[in-house]
Amino acid sequence: MVSVVLLQLLAAVLITVSSQTRPGPESVQELSAQSQIVLRGTVRLLNSSTVTADDVSDLAVVRLNELVAGPAMLKPFVGKDITVRLKAAKDVKEGEERVFFVNPWVFGDSIGVVEIGSYVQGRAEAAPQTLARDVEKAKMAEADRELKAKLDKAQLVVAGRAIAVKPLLRPFLTEHDPQWSEAEIEVTEVLKGTPAGKVTIVFPASNDVMWYKAPKPKVGEESIFLLRTGLVGVAPERIGVSEPQDVLPVSQLPRVKTLLGR
Repeated sequence: MVSVVLLQLLAAVLITVSSQTRPGPESVQELSAQSQIVLRGTVRLLNSSTVTADDVSDLAVVRLNELVAGPAMLKPFVGKDITVRLKAAKDVKEGEERVFFVNPWVFGDSIGVVEIGSYVQGRAEAAPQTLARDVEKAKMAEADRELKAKLDKAQLVVAGRAIAVKPLLRPFLTEHDPQWSEAEIEVTEVLKGTPAGKVTIVFPASNDVMWYKAPKPKVGEESIFLLRTGLVGVAPERIGVSEPQDVLPVSQLPRVKTLLGR
């Protein structure tokens, strides 16, 4: 009976210790892939908030000590208190410095974020740049997975230069009409598929809110084009681009070739 109790106590201690130490690179990679923001922060107040909230039972006020990864718009909040919606409030203590993997929740005079995972920042832990490096590697790996999926979906991938651009002559159809246009591409390298020396593609030229992020080839620009058919609003056989990552800078050529196994 005593041995069973000791084993249970030992298991509880191991679980507690594991929650207080930095996870391995694989766990950091997994957490980074699920979160848009990684930060170091000191837990100042539990059951409290810097943003309006009806229920603060799983909220904590955290001093943002360092923005490890995330949008530049968050940099002004470094050194200030923010709110974290905790994943497991019972495991968090006031005064702890933790590394938080989070996603956006509320933006205003203060900000609120939702925790995906976190761990206690130990005094003897590896240098901060180690975490930044692991997070960067994880973000790059996730970006490569997304780009690989787009490359697999593309029927034709070429590097080339736009030599002519003109609008398609078609009626205005909707409030958010994409204003489909044509670009003639002089192909310099075929990465997937077998086009001729030139290929004519379609793209949405509109700057409407639905289309302003879509790529818009310009005469003289050299790019990598991830092309596909089945674009809504043009003939089914027309090949073109419509999403931000459908056109990449030529500096991405080695990366694209690697992902295509070339």
